[in-house]
Amino acid sequence: MRVDVHSLLREAEAQEKARAEQLPTEQDCIRMMVQCRMRLLEIGWRSGEYAPRNGTEFEAIVAGFTGPSRCVWLGSGFFVADGGDWWPVARPMVYRPMPEKESR
Repeated sequence: MRVDVHSLLREAEAQEKARAEQLPTEQDCIRMMVQCRMRLLEIGWRSGEYAPRNGTEFEAIVAGFTGPSRCVWLGSGFFVADGGDWWPVARPMVYRPMPEKESR
């Protein structure tokens, strides 16, 4: 498979420009983050501070991951499943129980 690096770079630059136009300041970014979290809560997600700490797996939205991601408390902190491994995270922003068919 051949990759057109120049095309990828042009697309990345176009996306960066669009983000800069949509969210020109730090405060605009913070407002958008708050609005996104509020909307997730409105549609049924739960606040991350209440995520289970009993070993139960759940879905979570975590900064730095595109999620929703599988997440679990492993005694010393929260971990997210990614790439066949578990990665430590500070805390889920929001969470919800695993769908029944995927519950482990």
